[in-house]
Amino acid sequence: MGADAFLVFYGVRATVPDDDAAIEALEEGDHPLLSLPRTCGLDTWTGRLTDDSDYHILLGKRVGLFGVENQHDACIDPADLSVIATEVDELLAKHGISGTPTLHFQLEAEY
Repeated sequence: MGADAFLVFYGVRATVPDDDAAIEALEEGDHPLLSLPRTCGLDTWTGRLTDDSDYHILLGKRVGLFGVENQHDACIDPADLSVIATEVDELLAKHGISGTPTLHFQLEAEY
């Protein structure tokens, strides 16, 4: 069993519809939103907080993953964050991914 983690991610977040086909595609790595990052240099993160919550997909750039079994601390220069934001914004727009990219802070709990 792993430990809880806390993710910092710049990009867009999508909620996976609560239907068997979409969830199965996500769990098997065949969801359409998971194939795009492989070809254009974006990162992805999938998860859900508990058994009863919806799955989510983050598309963009992972800034950090924190917790007992991950990074314990980090810092990022505002100029570096600006470069990440510009690159991700351009890639998302170029590949037709809708939504406004933002900085996401996501708990990934081991349940």
